[in-house]
Amino acid sequence: MLQPEDLIDPAILRPGRLDVKIKIERPNEEAAAQIFSRYLTADLPSTSMTWTASGAGPAKAAQSMIESTVAEMYRADDENRFLEVTYQNGDKEILFYRDFASGR
Repeated sequence: MLQPEDLIDPAILRPGRLDVKIKIERPNEEAAAQIFSRYLTADLPSTSMTWTASGAGPAKAAQSMIESTVAEMYRADDENRFLEVTYQNGDKEILFYRDFASGR
C-alpha cells in the first residue's frame, strides 16, 4: 500500500529543505471525538429543535452530534465503503470513510 510519506514531492525532501519529518497517524474513534469536540461546542448557534432532539440543552446536543458522527464515520459495513483500490500488482483494498479522516 502506498504510504503518505511516499506522496511527498521528492524536491521537498532534498537535504536542507526539511530538517524534521513528523508522521501524524489517522485518528481513531476516540481521537476523532476529541477533534470534533474542539470545534462542535455548546456555544455554536443552534435551534431549539436541535436541543429538543438531543433531550437537553446545547452541551448535550453537541455531545450527541459528536457521538453520532463518529459512530457513522467509523462503521465498517458495506454501506460505509468509499472505494475499492486495485494496485498495479493486482492486490485490492477496500477503503471506508474513516480511512480519509485527518488529524491535521
